[in-house]
Amino acid sequence: MRPRALAAAIACCCAALSGAAAADPIELHALAGPFESLDAYCAASTKRGEPCHLDRGWTDDAQADPPGAAPPFRGARLFATGGTVAAGAVLRCQLALATPRGWFVDEAEGICDGRPGPSSSVATRAAEARWIADRGAPVLRVEVTRTLTLRAKQGRRAAVRERVLVSERRWLILCGVGAGGVPRCTGEVLIGCTDEHEPPRDFPWTFTNGVLTLTGRDADAECEIGLRSPIGRHRLAF
Repeated sequence: MRPRALAAAIACCCAALSGAAAADPIELHALAGPFESLDAYCAASTKRGEPCHLDRGWTDDAQADPPGAAPPFRGARLFATGGTVAAGAVLRCQLALATPRGWFVDEAEGICDGRPGPSSSVATRAAEARWIADRGAPVLRVEVTRTLTLRAKQGRRAAVRERVLVSERRWLILCGVGAGGVPRCTGEVLIGCTDEHEPPRDFPWTFTNGVLTLTGRDADAECEIGLRSPIGRHRLAF
């Protein structure tokens, strides 16, 4: 496989791992709900063939229910649901937020673990959720690190050999609640990437007074074809 074709293959696979790759990651979306409980949500999810794993965070050692929620939030939960794609079984990341109205679930996150393609696999290496305050309002911030392993054949005929490429992507999610009482979240915002034989690239971020700011060199913002960090200032009106 030629380098350009290989880069395109990585881009295709990574696009399947995050809702952020297909659209502007700074656009806010409303969470599904409310549900009376997460058990009620999971009962419906199981009927769809995607059983819940409420006892599991996005990684085996990640805290599933970050403490410190403040009104109007009553809590948060990171969990996974088991589903399938064409290549086989995967675990999908789910994020849920509780308010006095019930539980709301963000179903737009990426794949936590599994094989999204016949020659690729993904694993979530780290996930940290923490409550922060902005202008007196609670905001949930989640940082997640995922690795993608892609196996590709290179060469021709007798000289064909398999090449294994491992790339890492780091994402940020911010969630809040507006006047309507329905929680809203960003998509997964790219805040860093590491590829073999290339130095790591990080895009430092701040969130103050309702503005998400990502910094870095614009020339470094594209981690792969079609996947860029949205460097700049973005006002988030939850």
